[in-house]
Parts: sequence; C-alpha cells; structure tokens
Amino acid sequence: MQPRSAMLCVCLILNVCLNAAEAQAPPHDTNAPLTAGRPQIAIVGTYHFVSKANVHSMPVDDPMTPKRQAEIEDLVRHLAAFHPTKVVLEQTSGTSDLEQHYQQYIRGSFRLEPSENYQVGFRIAHLCGLPRIYTINAWTDFNYDAVVDFAQKHGQMALIDASNTLADDASQTGAQLQKNGTVLDMYGWINSEEAVRANNSAYMYLARIGNDSTFVGADLVAKWHLRNLEMFAKLTRLIDGPEERILVLYGQGHAYLLRDFVRESPDLALVDVEPYLKLNPDEAAIRKIMADFEADWAKCDAKALAGLWTEDGDFLSPYGNAATGREQIEKFYAGAFASGYCGSKVTGIINNIRFVRGGVAVVDGTWDIKGARDQKGGSAPEEKGRFTAVAIKRGDHWLIVAQREMIRVAP
Repeated sequence: MQPRSAMLCVCLILNVCLNAAEAQAPPHDTNAPLTAGRPQIAIVGTYHFVSKANVHSMPVDDPMTPKRQAEIEDLVRHLAAFHPTKVVLEQTSGTSDLEQHYQQYIRGSFRLEPSENYQVGFRIAHLCGLPRIYTINAWTDFNYDAVVDFAQKHGQMALIDASNTLADDASQTGAQLQKNGTVLDMYGWINSEEAVRANNSAYMYLARIGNDSTFVGADLVAKWHLRNLEMFAKLTRLIDGPEERILVLYGQGHAYLLRDFVRESPDLALVDVEPYLKLNPDEAAIRKIMADFEADWAKCDAKALAGLWTEDGDFLSPYGNAATGREQIEKFYAGAFASGYCGSKVTGIINNIRFVRGGVAVVDGTWDIKGARDQKGGSAPEEKGRFTAVAIKRGDHWLIVAQREMIRVAP
C-alpha cells in the first residue's frame, strides 16, 4: 500500500473441475434403475441474492461489491471441487432465459446479473468447462394467506407465530453472518443439518392448522411436498449414467425434501456438501491475518501491525518505501499514522492464496484506504492498489515474511 498500505488477501486459483466431455457417461435409459453404480447428487441450498416474493425473505446486501464478488469467487472454487458433470439451477419463472444467457456467458458476451443463478451457478459450470446448464422447477398453488386467514378465524395463530419465529430466528442469524462473515460462511450455515431441519420444521406447525373436516394446513404442506417431489422427478431425468456428479443449486427451503428424496433412492447417492463449504485451517489462519490487519489499522496500532510479520519480515510500498524487520515496519506505520492515516479505514479483499509447499503460501490481493488526511488536514483522495505477499507457518501461526505492493489503481 504506500505509507498507507500492507494488506493481505486470498483466493485459491485451482483448476478443480473435470472437462465435461471427459466426465460425462454415455446416455442410458433414464427410466431404468441405475445398477452399475450410483450417480452422486449434491443439493446445495442457497439464499437469494436478489429479494424474491417468498413467504419469508432474508434481507441481503449487495452481492456486486468488490468484497462480495471476491467471496463469491471463493465459494465457487470450494463447490467446484465437487467436480460436477452437470449444474442444475432453479428456474424462477414459467419461461427462463438462463440457458441462453449461459451460452452468451461462456462466449464472453454476457455480464453476470446479481442473482445466485448467475453469480454462483454460471461460474461453477464455466469453471468446470461444462457446455451448458440445466434448470428445473415445478409449480403449484401455494395459498399461504388462506391458511393464515383460517388460523385467525379459529384461534390457531399460535401455530403461525411459532412457524414465523423459526423463520425470524434464521433471518437474524443470516443478518449477523452477513455483517461479520463471508458468503462462504453464509452457505456453510444454511447448508448445515441444523439450519435445513429448522426450515422444514416450520411447515410442521402449518400442517396442524385446521380441524377434523378442514385440513387447510396439511393440504398446503402436501402441495409443498408434491412440488418438491415433482422437481426431484425432473432432476432424475437429467441423469445420463452412473458416473454423473450433479450439483443442484436451489433455494434453501427445498433442501430438506430434495435431499431426503435422493437419500431414500436406492440407486442414487446423496453427497454431503458441508465439507465443501469449510475453510481449511491454514487458509482460515491466513485470512485472519488480514482481518487482524484491518482491526489494528483502525486502532492506529503500529506495533500490533508489525507483529503480523516475522521478526525478519519485510515489505516494499508502491513508492519504494522499504522496511525490514518488525522494528522498521512498526516505525513505518507509526509515521504513516502520524502523517494523516490514523482515523482512516483500510479494507482488504482476498483474491488468491497458493500453497507452494507445506507451511508456505503466496497471497495476492487488493487494498483500499478511505478517510486519510493530507498534510494540511484536509481530506486525502481514496487510494487503491494490489499486493503480493509470502506467508509462512511458524508453529500454529501464520505470519508475513515478505510483501510487495505494486500497481496503484486510480479510485
């Protein structure tokens, strides 16, 4: 960064997918049981990046910010490690342009829109070299308002409230994760067994609304099950052979039933997606360096910043300012804070981590400084730049051993 700089950021640039032409098995009769092997199905629940007209919707922040974009790319790399032979997305209306848009995207003539289908689904499929994407959905009359109306007229609103409480609790957890975590954290949580079961549990309250002659709640839940069962049937028709590895990206509310239908199918194998949604401990520790850097910068703590380097670590700013050893690095940051950077905000975005061997990682990223003061005490312009750093593992901790800041980027 300039007096102003030294950030850390990460992203794992791995070509983790099989080429689709190599991965696909020859077609077979999709009406026959698969006995030679079991296709692997990964059901990945998602939250909607763009608000939808669901009964319950969680507020979401802008997925198009540089920070979220980097986090989405990280999520995509984690899920692409499944090596899918097909990516199946949620068709959100009666007619969909998704397949056409994907063809334009892989030709470089389509700019990704904010929804998770584009941001996550398209990126996974393209990273894996897949020639197309697939969509499924089923439609039904889901008259939730009629169930609420019956509950109000028959003293059963406690069941509606109990169902809503589960949804409200999930929204609060999601809001906290968005505030303090990453997109990968969000996907890890909503795909956990606890979160998936909690979502389905809300329907069990609704199913009890009614009386011995009017099963308004049970009828609603039955329609929900039928919709998901029809979606499952459509999914199975996409299977071209026992070697298939299909990744389904769908609203998290569908995850419980879709997973259950796959799990109960003797000729299909349900893949546990949670391991794909976790950081490896070393990657998490390197990410923490950046989080600590931002926190120490906010406190104008030059000594703590220098402590993120090894004792003989060094860095070089875009202007050629060099510092070697913790003492010089501390002096550099103390000088920067004294000259107008105390009170400013620094933000780092993780772009790439490459583990070159055990205990050594090359880290690439970007940094941004806002709110600094110039020599006259006025507002200094925003600064942006890129960097490459080498981090090494000492015992249980990762530290920066070298950092090179380069290519200042105009605001």
